Amino acid sequence: MTLARQALDATPPADHAVSYLIQAAARSDWQNDPETLVPDRLRGSLHADLGLAEFHRRREEVGRQNRCIALADRHLDVGEFIQIRGTALLSLALDPGYAHAGGIGPVSVADLARAAEDMKVFTEGLLESGFAYEHDRRAYLNNTAVLLRLAGREAEAITLLRRGGTSTSQDPNLHRLLALALVATGCCDEAIRELESDTASLNILFRADLISFTDAAKALEIARQVTPESLPPGMATNLWLLIGNLAIISNRPDLAEEASAGLAADMPGSVLAQALALRTERLRGLGDEAFRDRFRELARSVGDDLPLTERVLLA
Repeated sequence: MTLARQALDATPPADHAVSYLIQAAARSDWQNDPETLVPDRLRGSLHADLGLAEFHRRREEVGRQNRCIALADRHLDVGEFIQIRGTALLSLALDPGYAHAGGIGPVSVADLARAAEDMKVFTEGLLESGFAYEHDRRAYLNNTAVLLRLAGREAEAITLLRRGGTSTSQDPNLHRLLALALVATGCCDEAIRELESDTASLNILFRADLISFTDAAKALEIARQVTPESLPPGMATNLWLLIGNLAIISNRPDLAEEASAGLAADMPGSVLAQALALRTERLRGLGDEAFRDRFRELARSVGDDLPLTERVLLA
């Protein structure tokens, strides 16, 4: 921060140093309003606003997305602000705080469409120029493809991700995003082939899920290659549910019991674990009438606070 201040106070002043000053503040323990770091002559300037956008993003402040969008709207002829605006809109659209049934999202369809188009042009330009920073390139590919999918432009997302080439094949997240877009366009078999050589646990689980619609036994074999510890936090539940359902279909009560125990350990007191255990008892010989009675009793025990996803799966 000291060096940036010296550059700003030099003769002639290095006005671009205001961006470095604000970004240095963001990375330090400095706690004041970043606007106070901007000299009056530079308020609203490109360099000042770049620094402010980075400050808000790095500090992860409440309302940072709307602040970044407001800053970007002043400089939409500048590539950096196109991606700042697009990323902020994407963050708002995916904010779990807004994800509830019947809710009105914070981003309009028109805003998503505009952001998707702007980010597509921006990212295609980077690919055309041979942009060398691989980490950033993957981030731009990911964000743009997700925006295109949210805007209902799945085919364009596929084209963009395929154009990313090496970035896609080396990045499990981009690879999965490509497979998801293929599924959305009705190309499920192609998505399965795309994931066939992928060794990332989450993508193996996704492939097993896709195969389960046509070959439960094969899908069960694939899903069992995945260990709960290898998955991101919270995803072990999906593994146990898939293995449990496939075990029921394949008449493998031993594996269904294993999945039921894993689900109960992962989600103590879960109604889904109890439901899976009950379905396993049915495989072991529990009569239909007793099964129906006990399942209805389980359903009646559900409280109003049961999460919507669990309620739907139980139904």
